[in-house]
Order: sequence, then C-alpha cells, then structure tokens
Amino acid sequence: MADFEIITKKGERMIVLYPGCPAEQAAKLRGHYKIALVPEALSETGPWALTAGSFISYGPGRRNHISVSSISADKIMAAVERELPVLGGGVIERQEVELGNAGDAAPEQLLASLGRDLLSGALS
Repeated sequence: MADFEIITKKGERMIVLYPGCPAEQAAKLRGHYKIALVPEALSETGPWALTAGSFISYGPGRRNHISVSSISADKIMAAVERELPVLGGGVIERQEVELGNAGDAAPEQLLASLGRDLLSGALS
C-alpha cells in the first residue's frame, strides 16, 4: 500500500496519510486540501508544507478524531469522537462503527480505511 492517497470529489481534495508514512515524506507533501487524515504518530509533527481546512487524526488513543473504542477476540469497535466534515459536503456524526475481525490487519490500518471511506462519502 502507498504511504498516502489523494481523493477528489466535487472539486474538493482530501489527503490520507497511512500508518508508516515517514514523517520526512509527510512534511514535504504540498497542496491545499479540505481534509487531511493523518495517523496519531504524525498528528503532532511539523511543520507541514500542506494546508487543510480540517486535520483529522486517527489512532488508538481517545484524543484522536477516529479511535479504537474496544477490541475483543471477534471484533474491533471504532469511535468517531466528534462531528467531522465529509468531502463534497455534509458531516459525519459521532458514532461507533464495528470493524469486524481484524485478522492480521493492525488497528491503525483499519482506522485509516474507515476514516477514508467515511470522510470521502463512500460510507454513509
């Protein structure tokens, strides 16, 4: 998987930085985005060359916008901790989302995919 992805919808852009994206690479990314979805490990790094209307963080910690609320043997529950903007218009309300069995996937990767899908409007 790539370290980052740029999604465009209705003339608005979102950048998703995936887990493992090197801080040095993230710091060099340029452009203006409506939304920047960044992993917890990068959320406090900087300075950033890119700008965004909303920087949204994800990770296991509760201070993130999208976090893990619980993990059991058969499922991971994610929490959207506050109202978030959606690419192309609208908002995502606070909620919990069941991610199912993670298998070999790291929770951070699942949160990145969930955030990408929610914020791009692919999930409603």
